[in-house]
Amino acid sequence: MIDAETGWYFVHVSVKVTIFDGARTLLALNSRDEWELVGGWPSADDGSLQETARREVREETGLVVDALHLADATLFEPVPNKKVALVVYAAEVSSAGQLVISEEHVTLQWFDVDDLPPNLPAAYRESVRRGFRLLEPKP
Repeated sequence: MIDAETGWYFVHVSVKVTIFDGARTLLALNSRDEWELVGGWPSADDGSLQETARREVREETGLVVDALHLADATLFEPVPNKKVALVVYAAEVSSAGQLVISEEHVTLQWFDVDDLPPNLPAAYRESVRRGFRLLEPKP
Protein backbone atom coordinates (compact mmCIF):
# COMPACT_ATOMS: atom_id res chain seq x y z
CA MET A 1 0.00 0.00 0.00
CA ILE A 2 1.04 3.57 -0.47
CA ASP A 3 0.90 5.83 2.58
CA ALA A 4 -1.26 8.88 1.79
CA GLU A 5 0.88 11.28 3.84
CA THR A 6 4.39 10.24 2.80
CA GLY A 7 3.87 8.39 -0.46
CA TRP A 8 5.97 5.51 0.91
CA TYR A 9 5.14 1.91 0.18
CA PHE A 10 4.30 -0.11 3.29
CA VAL A 11 2.93 -3.52 4.21
CA HIS A 12 1.09 -4.82 7.26
CA VAL A 13 2.79 -7.23 9.65
CA SER A 14 1.43 -10.73 10.20
CA VAL A 15 2.88 -12.47 13.26
CA LYS A 16 2.74 -16.27 13.11
CA VAL A 17 3.96 -19.07 15.36
CA THR A 18 5.08 -22.53 14.39
CA ILE A 19 4.25 -24.52 17.53
CA PHE A 20 6.06 -27.79 18.12
CA ASP A 21 5.28 -30.82 20.21
CA GLY A 22 8.35 -32.94 19.57
CA ALA A 23 8.55 -33.53 15.80
CA ARG A 24 4.97 -32.38 15.21
CA THR A 25 3.78 -28.89 14.38
CA LEU A 26 0.31 -27.42 14.77
CA LEU A 27 -1.41 -26.06 11.67
CA ALA A 28 -4.77 -24.34 11.22
CA LEU A 29 -7.07 -24.86 8.23
CA ASN A 30 -8.51 -21.58 6.95
CA SER A 31 -11.66 -20.90 4.92
CA ARG A 32 -9.62 -20.95 1.67
CA ASP A 33 -8.88 -24.64 2.37
CA GLU A 34 -5.21 -23.86 3.02
CA TRP A 35 -3.25 -24.87 6.08
CA GLU A 36 -1.49 -22.01 7.83
CA LEU A 37 0.40 -21.17 10.99
CA VAL A 38 -1.55 -19.72 13.90
CA GLY A 39 -1.17 -16.00 14.47
CA GLY A 40 -2.41 -12.69 13.20
CA TRP A 41 -2.17 -8.92 13.37
CA PRO A 42 -0.72 -6.91 16.25
CA SER A 43 -3.33 -5.08 18.32
CA ALA A 44 -2.99 -1.60 19.77
CA ASP A 45 -2.56 -3.17 23.23
CA ASP A 46 0.38 -5.40 22.25
CA GLY A 47 3.71 -4.10 23.52
CA SER A 48 5.79 -6.31 21.23
CA LEU A 49 5.52 -8.81 18.42
CA GLN A 50 6.16 -11.56 20.97
CA GLU A 51 3.10 -10.37 22.91
CA THR A 52 1.14 -10.55 19.66
CA ALA A 53 2.38 -14.10 19.08
CA ARG A 54 1.45 -15.31 22.58
CA ARG A 55 -1.98 -13.64 22.47
CA GLU A 56 -2.81 -15.03 19.04
CA VAL A 57 -1.75 -18.57 20.02
CA ARG A 58 -3.93 -18.39 23.14
CA GLU A 59 -6.92 -16.94 21.23
CA GLU A 60 -6.71 -19.34 18.29
CA THR A 61 -5.72 -22.58 20.04
CA GLY A 62 -6.13 -22.26 23.80
CA LEU A 63 -2.44 -23.19 24.18
CA VAL A 64 0.23 -21.30 26.08
CA VAL A 65 3.73 -20.84 24.70
CA ASP A 66 6.60 -19.43 26.73
CA ALA A 67 9.95 -19.10 24.99
CA LEU A 68 9.61 -17.69 21.48
CA HIS A 69 12.50 -17.84 19.01
CA LEU A 70 12.56 -15.77 15.83
CA ALA A 71 12.49 -18.37 13.06
CA ASP A 72 11.78 -16.42 9.89
CA ALA A 73 10.89 -13.02 8.47
CA THR A 74 9.94 -12.48 4.85
CA LEU A 75 7.48 -10.80 2.53
CA PHE A 76 4.51 -13.03 1.80
CA GLU A 77 1.38 -12.78 -0.36
CA PRO A 78 -1.32 -14.89 1.41
CA VAL A 79 -3.90 -13.84 -1.18
CA PRO A 80 -3.24 -12.24 -4.57
CA ASN A 81 -2.18 -8.59 -4.38
CA LYS A 82 -2.09 -8.54 -0.54
CA LYS A 83 1.53 -8.60 0.54
CA VAL A 84 2.42 -8.73 4.25
CA ALA A 85 5.61 -8.75 6.27
CA LEU A 86 5.52 -12.24 7.74
CA VAL A 87 7.29 -12.61 11.09
CA VAL A 88 7.39 -16.20 12.36
CA TYR A 89 8.36 -17.38 15.82
CA ALA A 90 9.08 -20.98 16.80
CA ALA A 91 7.88 -22.29 20.16
CA GLU A 92 7.41 -25.51 22.00
CA VAL A 93 3.99 -26.05 23.50
CA SER A 94 4.08 -25.16 27.22
CA SER A 95 0.62 -26.29 28.20
CA ALA A 96 -0.79 -29.48 26.79
CA GLY A 97 -4.54 -29.49 26.83
CA GLN A 98 -7.55 -29.67 24.64
CA LEU A 99 -7.24 -27.46 21.58
CA VAL A 100 -9.76 -24.66 21.24
CA ILE A 101 -10.61 -23.77 17.64
CA SER A 102 -11.34 -20.09 17.05
CA GLU A 103 -13.87 -18.78 14.53
CA GLU A 104 -10.94 -17.91 12.27
CA HIS A 105 -10.24 -21.54 11.39
CA VAL A 106 -12.10 -24.64 10.27
CA THR A 107 -9.90 -27.00 12.31
CA LEU A 108 -6.51 -27.44 13.96
CA GLN A 109 -4.30 -30.46 13.42
CA TRP A 110 -0.84 -31.70 14.40
CA PHE A 111 1.39 -32.73 11.48
CA ASP A 112 4.74 -34.48 11.46
CA VAL A 113 7.32 -31.98 10.23
CA ASP A 114 8.43 -34.49 7.59
CA ASP A 115 4.87 -34.96 6.32
CA LEU A 116 3.35 -31.50 5.89
CA PRO A 117 0.15 -31.19 3.83
CA PRO A 118 0.41 -30.16 0.16
CA ASN A 119 -1.94 -27.19 0.64
CA LEU A 120 0.46 -25.47 3.06
CA PRO A 121 1.92 -22.40 1.31
CA ALA A 122 5.66 -22.56 0.64
CA ALA A 123 6.45 -19.61 2.95
CA TYR A 124 4.83 -21.40 5.90
CA ARG A 125 6.48 -24.70 4.94
CA GLU A 126 9.90 -23.03 5.00
CA SER A 127 9.12 -21.36 8.34
CA VAL A 128 8.21 -24.74 9.86
CA ARG A 129 11.49 -26.21 8.65
CA ARG A 130 13.52 -23.27 9.98
CA GLY A 131 11.70 -23.32 13.30
CA PHE A 132 12.21 -27.05 13.72
CA ARG A 133 15.94 -26.77 12.98
CA LEU A 134 16.18 -23.90 15.45
CA LEU A 135 14.55 -25.87 18.30
CA GLU A 136 16.00 -29.27 17.44
CA PRO A 137 18.23 -30.57 20.25
CA LYS A 138 21.91 -30.27 19.36
CA PRO A 139 24.11 -33.38 19.85
